[in-house]
Amino acid sequence: PNEIGNTSYYTDVKSGSWYYNSIMRARNYGLLSKFNSSFFSPDQAITREEMAVIAAEALRYRGYNPSRSTSVQSMFSDSYNMNSSYVSDIDLVYSANVMVGMGGNEFSPKTSTNRAQAAKVQYNVAKLLGNIK
Repeated sequence: PNEIGNTSYYTDVKSGSWYYNSIMRARNYGLLSKFNSSFFSPDQAITREEMAVIAAEALRYRGYNPSRSTSVQSMFSDSYNMNSSYVSDIDLVYSANVMVGMGGNEFSPKTSTNRAQAAKVQYNVAKLLGNIK
């Protein structure tokens, strides 16, 4: 889908905003499918688990299938804090080495991510998909 398509997904993403087209296209490509409430909260900070969801959806969209699978629930002491809807996405990005823990045997799923972490995740996704060398 190249088109913006259904624009009724997120009532707080206003037509004409600088991010409108990108968010609507990302939603139509399935990259935001787990953010299915009527609010996207575009000005809200993103958590590590939310970033994992978007990265995992990008990998799946391109047909990526990891050669190994890891269950993060048995690896991280704070896995009880993970949104149960996001665990498979966190498993995927961890297995693909796109995202790792934060040290101290924690993933820190509810922690807001910073620019450095976001850049690293984007780089890892692009490299894994062969978009960069």
